[in-house]
Amino acid sequence: MVSQLAGKPAPRALLENIPRLISAYYTHLPDVENPAHQVAFGTSGHRGSSLRNSFNEQHILAISQAICDYRRQEGIDGPLFLGMDTHALSEAAQRTAIEVFAACGDRVIIQQEMGYTPNAVAQSLKRQRTNTVGLVITSIADPFVGRVVRGIEDVARAARINVFLSVSNNEPEREMMVIETFHRRRVDGVISAAAQISGP
Repeated sequence: MVSQLAGKPAPRALLENIPRLISAYYTHLPDVENPAHQVAFGTSGHRGSSLRNSFNEQHILAISQAICDYRRQEGIDGPLFLGMDTHALSEAAQRTAIEVFAACGDRVIIQQEMGYTPNAVAQSLKRQRTNTVGLVITSIADPFVGRVVRGIEDVARAARINVFLSVSNNEPEREMMVIETFHRRRVDGVISAAAQISGP
């Protein structure tokens, strides 16, 4: 179900007090005995709120130190690539992590000017469009098919559309599986230059 607020500016009553969040990040101390204050990882990393003592500097210090310790234990000495997102506490958390990694002697690479990478999946949900098409071919060895793929990619690139390519090896069952996968990935369309398909 789509929220009635989707695509609209948030009402003032729903807006967070950012200075208060940042202050709480540095000043609130989590209670290690309280399960609600413990580190909890979700699909994109640690989840929580500084106001509820579940995303505070102590959490980032501990996570960053654990990363340093793991790298030493495993003999990892390459650089750390550290990103951030648009979360209100990302800049504060990034600063904390960099301090820990520097103290550990790790080389840290960050994006210039505090940039972030937009989430293409979230953008596609809002636009109801992914700017991608799926292309199913029989073989990559056929020179004719290669020219067809190149032509499709040239046209798609000009329209700022990405092409996902899959090879069916002339197997109708595999082709249907690939098309279903493309559908689950929410591509805007599928081009099939492969085996004959029958069905609805």
